[in-house]
Amino acid sequence: MRGLVLTADDFGWEPGTNAAIVSLLQDGAITATTVLAVSPFAEVALGALEDVPGAALGVHFSLTSDTRRRLYPLADGVHSLVEEDGAFSTDPARAEQSATAAHVVQELEAQIEWVLARGWTPSRLDSHSGTLYGLHGAPFVAEALESCVRHGLDFRLPRSLELYVGEHVPPALASMHAEAVAAADLLGVALPAQIGSNQLPRVGSYEELRRSYLDLLDRLPEDAVSEIFLHPAPETPALRALDPNGQKRVWELELLRDPVWRRELTRHGVELVPHW
Repeated sequence: MRGLVLTADDFGWEPGTNAAIVSLLQDGAITATTVLAVSPFAEVALGALEDVPGAALGVHFSLTSDTRRRLYPLADGVHSLVEEDGAFSTDPARAEQSATAAHVVQELEAQIEWVLARGWTPSRLDSHSGTLYGLHGAPFVAEALESCVRHGLDFRLPRSLELYVGEHVPPALASMHAEAVAAADLLGVALPAQIGSNQLPRVGSYEELRRSYLDLLDRLPEDAVSEIFLHPAPETPALRALDPNGQKRVWELELLRDPVWRRELTRHGVELVPHW
Protein backbone atom coordinates (compact mmCIF):
# COMPACT_ATOMS: atom_id res chain seq x y z
CA MET A 1 0.00 0.00 0.00
CA ARG A 2 1.20 3.48 -0.87
CA GLY A 3 -0.25 5.94 1.62
CA LEU A 4 -0.53 9.53 0.42
CA VAL A 5 -1.50 12.72 2.18
CA LEU A 6 -2.72 14.99 -0.60
CA THR A 7 -2.47 18.55 0.69
CA ALA A 8 -3.61 21.93 -0.57
CA ASP A 9 -1.35 24.63 0.85
CA ASP A 10 -2.15 28.35 1.24
CA PHE A 11 -5.62 28.00 2.76
CA GLY A 12 -6.64 31.54 3.66
CA TRP A 13 -4.60 33.10 0.85
CA GLU A 14 -7.56 34.67 -0.99
CA PRO A 15 -11.33 34.00 -1.27
CA GLY A 16 -11.27 31.91 -4.45
CA THR A 17 -8.55 29.69 -3.07
CA ASN A 18 -10.51 29.22 0.15
CA ALA A 19 -13.68 28.18 -1.65
CA ALA A 20 -11.80 25.79 -3.93
CA ILE A 21 -10.01 24.08 -1.04
CA VAL A 22 -13.22 23.61 0.97
CA SER A 23 -14.86 22.08 -2.10
CA LEU A 24 -11.90 19.76 -2.70
CA LEU A 25 -12.01 18.58 0.91
CA GLN A 26 -15.75 17.98 0.75
CA ASP A 27 -15.31 15.86 -2.38
CA GLY A 28 -12.35 13.87 -1.04
CA ALA A 29 -10.09 15.20 -3.82
CA ILE A 30 -7.57 16.25 -1.15
CA THR A 31 -7.12 14.96 2.39
CA ALA A 32 -5.55 17.96 4.15
CA THR A 33 -4.92 21.67 3.94
CA THR A 34 -2.55 24.12 5.63
CA VAL A 35 -3.65 27.56 6.75
CA LEU A 36 -1.64 30.73 6.15
CA ALA A 37 -2.46 32.40 9.46
CA VAL A 38 -0.89 35.76 8.53
CA SER A 39 -3.19 36.22 5.52
CA PRO A 40 -6.10 38.66 5.91
CA PHE A 41 -8.49 35.96 4.63
CA ALA A 42 -7.38 33.22 7.03
CA GLU A 43 -10.09 33.75 9.65
CA VAL A 44 -12.87 33.57 7.06
CA ALA A 45 -11.23 30.43 5.66
CA LEU A 46 -11.35 28.65 9.01
CA GLY A 47 -14.99 29.61 9.37
CA ALA A 48 -15.76 27.96 6.02
CA LEU A 49 -13.87 24.85 7.10
CA GLU A 50 -16.60 24.15 9.65
CA ASP A 51 -18.52 22.67 6.70
CA VAL A 52 -15.91 19.88 6.52
CA PRO A 53 -16.00 18.04 9.87
CA GLY A 54 -12.77 16.28 10.68
CA ALA A 55 -10.70 18.12 8.06
CA ALA A 56 -6.96 17.64 8.58
CA LEU A 57 -5.50 21.10 9.14
CA GLY A 58 -1.88 22.17 9.32
CA VAL A 59 -0.16 25.47 10.14
CA HIS A 60 1.54 26.90 7.04
CA PHE A 61 4.13 28.95 8.91
CA SER A 62 5.23 32.07 7.06
CA LEU A 63 8.06 34.57 7.39
CA THR A 64 7.48 36.25 4.01
CA SER A 65 5.11 38.67 2.31
CA ASP A 66 3.48 38.05 -1.04
CA THR A 67 5.09 39.74 -4.02
CA ARG A 68 2.08 42.07 -4.34
CA ARG A 69 0.77 42.15 -0.76
CA ARG A 70 2.45 43.02 2.51
CA LEU A 71 1.95 40.50 5.30
CA TYR A 72 2.72 41.13 8.96
CA PRO A 73 3.81 38.98 11.90
CA LEU A 74 1.32 37.98 14.58
CA ALA A 75 3.89 38.31 17.38
CA ASP A 76 4.94 41.68 18.81
CA GLY A 77 8.51 42.94 18.85
CA VAL A 78 9.97 40.50 16.32
CA HIS A 79 11.99 43.18 14.57
CA SER A 80 14.50 40.77 13.01
CA LEU A 81 11.67 39.26 10.96
CA VAL A 82 10.43 42.48 9.35
CA GLU A 83 11.44 45.39 7.19
CA GLU A 84 11.15 49.09 8.04
CA ASP A 85 7.38 49.14 7.47
CA GLY A 86 6.88 46.27 9.93
CA ALA A 87 6.03 43.73 7.22
CA PHE A 88 7.77 40.52 6.26
CA SER A 89 10.21 40.67 3.34
CA THR A 90 9.11 39.26 -0.01
CA ASP A 91 12.52 37.57 -0.32
CA PRO A 92 12.83 34.19 1.51
CA ALA A 93 16.63 34.47 1.52
CA ARG A 94 16.54 37.87 3.19
CA ALA A 95 13.94 36.62 5.67
CA GLU A 96 16.10 33.66 6.71
CA GLN A 97 19.35 35.59 6.90
CA SER A 98 18.01 38.40 9.08
CA ALA A 99 15.85 36.33 11.44
CA THR A 100 16.97 35.40 14.94
CA ALA A 101 16.00 32.07 16.46
CA ALA A 102 14.28 33.77 19.40
CA HIS A 103 12.03 35.80 17.11
CA VAL A 104 11.27 32.78 14.93
CA VAL A 105 10.10 30.90 18.04
CA GLN A 106 7.90 33.84 19.07
CA GLU A 107 6.28 33.95 15.65
CA LEU A 108 5.93 30.17 15.44
CA GLU A 109 4.06 30.17 18.72
CA ALA A 110 1.93 33.13 17.68
CA GLN A 111 0.80 31.52 14.43
CA ILE A 112 0.05 28.17 16.08
CA GLU A 113 -1.79 29.84 18.96
CA TRP A 114 -3.81 31.91 16.47
CA VAL A 115 -5.21 28.69 14.99
CA LEU A 116 -5.83 27.14 18.41
CA ALA A 117 -7.64 30.27 19.60
CA ARG A 118 -10.17 29.85 16.80
CA GLY A 119 -11.17 26.41 18.01
CA TRP A 120 -9.06 24.32 15.66
CA THR A 121 -6.49 21.72 16.67
CA PRO A 122 -3.86 21.59 13.92
CA SER A 123 -2.24 18.25 13.20
CA ARG A 124 1.06 19.38 11.74
CA LEU A 125 3.43 22.20 10.87
CA ASP A 126 5.14 23.11 7.61
CA SER A 127 6.94 26.07 6.13
CA HIS A 128 5.63 28.52 3.52
CA SER A 129 8.48 29.27 1.05
CA GLY A 130 10.66 26.82 2.99
CA THR A 131 12.03 29.45 5.38
CA LEU A 132 12.27 27.03 8.32
CA TYR A 133 14.50 24.63 6.42
CA GLY A 134 17.54 26.82 5.86
CA LEU A 135 17.36 26.67 2.07
CA HIS A 136 18.66 30.25 1.86
CA GLY A 137 20.33 30.77 5.22
CA ALA A 138 20.32 29.42 8.75
CA PRO A 139 17.86 26.56 9.38
CA PHE A 140 15.24 26.82 12.11
CA VAL A 141 14.33 23.14 12.13
CA ALA A 142 15.30 22.72 15.79
CA GLU A 143 12.96 25.54 16.78
CA ALA A 144 10.19 24.09 14.61
CA LEU A 145 10.57 20.66 16.20
CA GLU A 146 10.38 22.16 19.67
CA SER A 147 7.08 23.83 18.72
CA CYS A 148 5.85 20.51 17.32
CA VAL A 149 6.59 18.80 20.63
CA ARG A 150 4.87 21.55 22.62
CA HIS A 151 1.69 21.30 20.55
CA GLY A 152 1.71 17.63 19.50
CA LEU A 153 2.25 18.40 15.81
CA ASP A 154 3.72 16.36 12.98
CA PHE A 155 6.29 18.11 10.76
CA ARG A 156 6.69 18.27 6.99
CA LEU A 157 10.26 17.01 6.79
CA PRO A 158 10.71 13.98 4.54
CA ARG A 159 12.67 11.00 5.76
CA SER A 160 14.17 10.76 2.27
CA LEU A 161 14.97 13.69 -0.05
CA GLU A 162 14.85 11.57 -3.20
CA LEU A 163 11.36 12.53 -4.36
CA TYR A 164 11.85 16.25 -3.68
CA VAL A 165 15.54 16.81 -4.44
CA GLY A 166 16.51 13.82 -6.58
CA GLU A 167 19.08 11.08 -6.24
CA HIS A 168 22.07 13.41 -6.05
CA VAL A 169 21.73 15.38 -2.81
CA PRO A 170 24.49 17.93 -2.08
CA PRO A 171 26.61 16.69 0.84
CA ALA A 172 25.93 19.71 3.04
CA LEU A 173 22.18 19.35 2.56
CA ALA A 174 22.35 15.59 3.14
CA SER A 175 24.19 16.11 6.42
CA MET A 176 21.78 18.81 7.63
CA HIS A 177 18.82 16.65 6.64
CA ALA A 178 20.13 13.56 8.43
CA GLU A 179 20.63 15.56 11.63
CA ALA A 180 17.09 16.97 11.39
CA VAL A 181 15.50 13.54 10.88
CA ALA A 182 17.48 12.14 13.82
CA ALA A 183 16.34 15.04 16.00
CA ALA A 184 12.70 14.50 15.01
CA ASP A 185 12.94 10.81 15.84
CA LEU A 186 14.53 11.57 19.20
CA LEU A 187 11.67 13.96 20.01
CA GLY A 188 8.97 11.65 18.68
CA VAL A 189 7.80 14.03 15.92
CA ALA A 190 6.17 12.14 13.04
CA LEU A 191 7.56 12.72 9.53
CA PRO A 192 6.36 11.70 6.04
CA ALA A 193 8.43 9.14 4.14
CA GLN A 194 8.73 11.45 1.11
CA ILE A 195 7.31 14.78 -0.03
CA GLY A 196 6.70 15.91 -3.57
CA SER A 197 5.29 18.82 -5.56
CA ASN A 198 5.63 20.39 -8.97
CA GLN A 199 9.02 22.10 -9.07
CA LEU A 200 9.31 23.01 -12.73
CA PRO A 201 10.45 26.68 -12.86
CA ARG A 202 8.08 27.27 -15.77
CA VAL A 203 5.17 25.08 -16.84
CA GLY A 204 4.24 25.46 -20.48
CA SER A 205 0.97 23.55 -20.52
CA TYR A 206 -1.52 21.71 -18.37
CA GLU A 207 -0.37 18.42 -19.87
CA GLU A 208 3.22 19.17 -18.80
CA LEU A 209 2.11 19.89 -15.24
CA ARG A 210 -0.04 16.76 -15.10
CA ARG A 211 2.86 14.66 -16.34
CA SER A 212 5.10 16.00 -13.56
CA TYR A 213 2.58 14.91 -10.92
CA LEU A 214 1.94 11.53 -12.54
CA ASP A 215 5.70 10.96 -12.48
CA LEU A 216 5.63 11.47 -8.71
CA LEU A 217 3.10 8.66 -8.35
CA ASP A 218 5.53 6.31 -10.09
CA ARG A 219 8.15 7.08 -7.44
CA LEU A 220 6.13 6.89 -4.22
CA PRO A 221 7.59 4.33 -1.82
CA GLU A 222 5.67 1.18 -0.95
CA ASP A 223 4.42 0.47 2.58
CA ALA A 224 4.89 4.06 3.72
CA VAL A 225 2.96 7.34 3.90
CA SER A 226 4.22 10.24 1.81
CA GLU A 227 2.82 13.67 0.94
CA ILE A 228 2.18 15.56 -2.27
CA PHE A 229 1.31 19.21 -1.78
CA LEU A 230 -0.17 21.61 -4.30
CA HIS A 231 -1.44 25.20 -4.38
CA PRO A 232 -4.80 25.00 -6.20
CA ALA A 233 -6.78 28.15 -7.01
CA PRO A 234 -9.47 29.14 -9.50
CA GLU A 235 -8.95 31.68 -12.26
CA THR A 236 -10.16 34.98 -10.76
CA PRO A 237 -9.11 38.65 -10.88
CA ALA A 238 -8.04 38.34 -7.25
CA LEU A 239 -5.65 35.52 -8.13
CA ARG A 240 -4.07 37.50 -10.96
CA ALA A 241 -3.76 40.56 -8.74
CA LEU A 242 -1.77 38.58 -6.17
CA ASP A 243 0.10 36.27 -8.53
CA PRO A 244 0.45 37.26 -12.20
CA ASN A 245 2.06 33.85 -12.78
CA GLY A 246 -0.79 32.01 -11.10
CA GLN A 247 -1.58 29.75 -14.06
CA LYS A 248 0.14 26.86 -12.31
CA ARG A 249 -2.30 27.21 -9.40
CA VAL A 250 -5.23 27.10 -11.82
CA TRP A 251 -3.85 23.98 -13.49
CA GLU A 252 -3.26 22.32 -10.11
CA LEU A 253 -6.92 22.82 -9.29
CA GLU A 254 -7.80 21.26 -12.65
CA LEU A 255 -5.49 18.33 -11.93
CA LEU A 256 -7.22 17.46 -8.68
CA ARG A 257 -10.54 17.19 -10.57
CA ASP A 258 -9.03 15.34 -13.54
CA PRO A 259 -10.36 11.76 -14.08
CA VAL A 260 -6.94 10.76 -15.44
CA TRP A 261 -5.28 11.78 -12.17
CA ARG A 262 -7.87 9.92 -10.11
CA ARG A 263 -7.55 6.83 -12.27
CA GLU A 264 -3.77 6.85 -11.90
CA LEU A 265 -4.02 7.10 -8.12
CA THR A 266 -6.02 3.87 -8.19
CA ARG A 267 -3.74 2.19 -10.71
CA HIS A 268 -0.68 2.91 -8.54
CA GLY A 269 -2.36 1.47 -5.45
CA VAL A 270 -2.41 4.83 -3.69
CA GLU A 271 -4.57 5.17 -0.59
CA LEU A 272 -5.40 8.78 0.27
CA VAL A 273 -5.08 9.42 4.01
CA PRO A 274 -5.22 12.59 6.15
CA HIS A 275 -2.07 12.00 8.23
CA TRP A 276 1.35 10.41 7.85
